Amino acid sequence: MGDSIKGTFEEELYDVLDYVNALANVYDINLEKCMARKEKLNNLKYRIDQ
Repeated sequence: MGDSIKGTFEEELYDVLDYVNALANVYDINLEKCMARKEKLNNLKYRIDQ
């Protein structure tokens, strides 16, 4: 029974990622560059050493 919840959750996560990817394509956003910039900002904000 535990696998059915995990499987459902995995499917929902895929749906979220698919939607984010579709939005990025509509707005011509490079998700890799976006992620790298945001990671740098978060590291500065939360003083995380790399």
